Amino acid sequence: MNVAPAPADAPNALRVAVLADDLTGASDTVVQFAELGWTAFLQRGAHPPPLPDVAAVAQALNTRALPDAAARERTRAAVQTQLDAGVTRLYLKIDSTMRGSVAAQLAGALAAWRTRHAGAFVVLCPAYPAMGRTIRDGQVRVHGEPLEDSPAGTDPVTPVRTSDMQELVPGAAVVPALPADELRAAILATSRDHAVVAVDAERPSDLETLAAVARGLGPSVLPAGSAGLALPLAAAWHPAQGDA
Repeated sequence: MNVAPAPADAPNALRVAVLADDLTGASDTVVQFAELGWTAFLQRGAHPPPLPDVAAVAQALNTRALPDAAARERTRAAVQTQLDAGVTRLYLKIDSTMRGSVAAQLAGALAAWRTRHAGAFVVLCPAYPAMGRTIRDGQVRVHGEPLEDSPAGTDPVTPVRTSDMQELVPGAAVVPALPADELRAAILATSRDHAVVAVDAERPSDLETLAAVARGLGPSVLPAGSAGLALPLAAAWHPAQGDA
């Protein structure tokens, strides 16, 4: 049943939807929001529960192994449903080794998000340094080795054949890890010509900087990444940080 939540424009409303490509990703990510004090929900049906003004809801879309067209449409429809329910921020949780229909998921999410936030763009960073997954010069590495030489390269369902972010997400542009002010300027400049801006990250502090920049840019940014970015993003988005 689709139950209408509080109005999306309620003062200080900050409702985050986490859309993940599998159930493990959805649950692991929303737990990180809960650990930082968010009221958190794991959505199992087609519609989110009524959300308080400050909340996070995670939904597993099971898109990883879907063909691109199906993954794009399922993601688009899910984002539209979340928007209609009053969500004000979105995090697209993808696999840290870029397995599956990542580019299609990004396209579907952005198509729906732009119906409410014209000119929005994706900031993509699947890095998870704590797990050995890093990005440097637009190349994804796992414990220092090229992505295609990792187990992801021989995945029986969704093998990854390249480390290059611009091949994994055609049309994306890459910006390096930078201090916050420089990173913000680089992302904004790059987004003028690219709908997806991929950002390098080799250290947890790089993800913290990216999360802070995403917070400052508000809903014009649609962040996408692994569970590695979820915790700093949950911290940056928390109303205690002054974002509303």
